Amino acid sequence: MRLNRVMTENTTYDSIIIGSGINALVAGAVLSKSGWKVLICERNDQPGGAIRTSTTATLPGYTHELLSSWHPLFVGGPAYAELKDDLEKRGLDYKNTTTPTGVVCNDGSAILSTDPAATAQEMERLGDGANWSQMMQEFGGKIDLAFGVLGADFWRTTSLNLAKTARKRLGTRGLIAQGAEMLEPAAPWLDRTFNSEVTKSLLAPWALHNGLGPDDASSAFITKVSALQLHLAECQSQLVVA
Repeated sequence: MRLNRVMTENTTYDSIIIGSGINALVAGAVLSKSGWKVLICERNDQPGGAIRTSTTATLPGYTHELLSSWHPLFVGGPAYAELKDDLEKRGLDYKNTTTPTGVVCNDGSAILSTDPAATAQEMERLGDGANWSQMMQEFGGKIDLAFGVLGADFWRTTSLNLAKTARKRLGTRGLIAQGAEMLEPAAPWLDRTFNSEVTKSLLAPWALHNGLGPDDASSAFITKVSALQLHLAECQSQLVVA
């Protein structure tokens, strides 16, 4: 709904957005491209919320994504597709590494790659090659539904269409089972699915990208989504602004 025009400091705006996190910035950019005059208000000294890069957090030469967790979902989403050209004109470039994540723990270590073959080999070394492959195959077959849920506004008719699509594909029992699967915490799912403690230690923190712990509801779902992003080489992007 278009907001009433308001006046602030002798300037007229069509929309005022409070906060400058990723959702606010996307909303402001899309409205601006549509011809709106937009004011974004932020109480902190830098915009970005949980999608902000810092080059001064520790030592010179090191770049840190402070609390940053939404780059992968943003890059793979429709907002980035719409804003990509404008962002690149303003100096934004997403860089990826082929080895974005790993773990070192008492039971050993592991490094995962955006190359599916390399990741499969690492999982095989850990004794979880077949388990990883089965998880990729099962969840990958419904990744479109998973991303649809992540991007859904449940009060809109498009969400009803998504539910109809899921029911048609999975059946009523399958849809109910999928709902239960989406609510499962990561910890019991990891214990049931994988053998190696290194594998479990590697995957357990991934739900933190969505603000969830491994014992929280739906954290298994987020872990699977993160795994598919890794598999599709769309993960752990680094924001670089010229």
